Amino acid sequence: MPLETHLTLSDGPHRPSDRFLRLHFERCLTVSACGGDVREDYEEQEIDHFMEDLGIYDDEVDFSDPRWSTSLGRQVHSFLVRDKLALWVIFKILIVISKWRTLRYADEELEI
Repeated sequence: MPLETHLTLSDGPHRPSDRFLRLHFERCLTVSACGGDVREDYEEQEIDHFMEDLGIYDDEVDFSDPRWSTSLGRQVHSFLVRDKLALWVIFKILIVISKWRTLRYADEELEI
């Protein structure tokens, strides 16, 4: 099956911004074509200890810690931002689904 060579976007309130699309494209190229997976440079245990030391698991993160300036620190920070963005998108999708179900249920009630 051939891969699509283009992306068709429609205008509207749910259209991703051009900046987001450019950054996403850049990230995809970095990971797909040039490596880019942090596990290629660091062992998972090292990443886990790094995140634990910086308080990520305890929600006690201090972004003024100089370790955020290291290569691993920048990659972990990038992961955290993407993770938060993904959660935000999922949250928005759930809201839309909830509203749709509520409207659908209300329409069914009116038809009875």
